[in-house]
Amino acid sequence: MRAKNRISDIEVQELVSNLRSISVQEASTQVLPVAVGQKVIFSDGYSGTITHLLADKDGRTERFVLLTRGWSRRKVIIPMDRIEHIDGEVVYLSIVKYDLKRLPTYRPDHVLVAHVSHVLWADTILRQTDDRQIHVEVENGIAYLSGYVSFPSMSSGAERAALKVDGIWKVENDLTIDSDLKTAVALAIGNDPLAKKARVFVGVNNGFVTLTGQAPSLESRLAAQEQAVAMPRVRGVLNSIRVLGADIDAKDQRTLQPLVGTSIYATDMKIGKVEKVVIDPNNRLVTAILANAILPEPDQIGSNWQWNEHHHSERRVIIPVKIVRHLTSTSVFLKEKGALVAAFNNFDPGAYFPAPAIWEPPYPYKHMDILLPKQAEKA
Repeated sequence: MRAKNRISDIEVQELVSNLRSISVQEASTQVLPVAVGQKVIFSDGYSGTITHLLADKDGRTERFVLLTRGWSRRKVIIPMDRIEHIDGEVVYLSIVKYDLKRLPTYRPDHVLVAHVSHVLWADTILRQTDDRQIHVEVENGIAYLSGYVSFPSMSSGAERAALKVDGIWKVENDLTIDSDLKTAVALAIGNDPLAKKARVFVGVNNGFVTLTGQAPSLESRLAAQEQAVAMPRVRGVLNSIRVLGADIDAKDQRTLQPLVGTSIYATDMKIGKVEKVVIDPNNRLVTAILANAILPEPDQIGSNWQWNEHHHSERRVIIPVKIVRHLTSTSVFLKEKGALVAAFNNFDPGAYFPAPAIWEPPYPYKHMDILLPKQAEKA
């Protein structure tokens, strides 16, 4: 991950002399004694008031928000290193009023998310390739970019676009680049004694690795898959490597990733919401959804069950992804009617276990979002 700072065109005139030490989790650190409500005076006499202190996700306060005075009141983001000294409750800056024109405007985070998303979409190249795979978060004026892009130029382009938004003063770029991932997977397969016996072609799209080609044995085929699965940032592996004389069914491999909390719809009714997903650790692909559903009792279902009077109950059921028709960012649409889902058995917690802490979940999931099948526990 790398960070890029928007503000670099104002020279620091002298070091701040009012640093004081405090203890944060038993570690000593130096901070400036500034607080919301303090008066701020520029070197030319212009003044304003501190309204917010802006910290990053690690708790480091690097900026504060100044409310300017006068009829054109504006909230401006000021770097801490522009503080010249502090005298009691008054903060003195090393910059003048004119410098405010080159500093970003403070805006609420949700507004900045919308603006950053828009500039990414407005970029013609990103819109035609990677825009939908870039996730944007904003916290205290810092844009956090995550997801997948095709090439390094797309990553730097997304970073530059985000920095153009007024109110974004820093970008944390955590985008994974498909071309880099492809190279890393190919090298890992080439360095494995078993996998390198196979003739494997590697493709990567949005973090999903596709393996094609031919292997001399099932062991060699599996070794290539294991190398791809073990690579950090891989979302899933679709293994279509052929083995002469072996009957391998590689057709039903899907890269669906339903988001936790999204609504689930059968063809004739709403089922409920996604509570967790079940992942096969051997290929990192989602195989099923744990649904928190409201369904009629199975013994009440008949040909006209949807229209007849009956009782509904809240149930947790496992829905295989093979009956998912398609996904959106807010919904899961199934191929089947609600009657089929209502006939599923209730969720059996003993058949699954939570992902261990040392296992990295595929993007965009967290450990709390995932269940692994019990038969994969030893692996």
